[in-house]
Amino acid sequence: MLKYLPFLLLFSCMSKTEFTKDECETLSLESYRGSPKSAHQLKEYCSNYKLTYTKNHCQKAFELLILESRPEVIKQKFGERALECFDQRQKDKFLSSPN
Repeated sequence: MLKYLPFLLLFSCMSKTEFTKDECETLSLESYRGSPKSAHQLKEYCSNYKLTYTKNHCQKAFELLILESRPEVIKQKFGERALECFDQRQKDKFLSSPN
């Protein structure tokens, strides 16, 4: 077992993950929707980026979703990816289809 330890250490050092800003935005959206793996990766690898779709941003978009329920209004105010903050159940409950 000890003879494999150097290889395991080398492998773990080489497998460090790097994320782009766009990938970190996706992780942030997934984290808001409740993915623990995404939340861990976001915390671990994305602290050097200033992200748009943060928990606070998604929470404000959700408040507007409850009040307004039109996708174009939410996208206009919070950005193209704002609807990705919501899971399917929230979309089904609060989102009205565009006319």
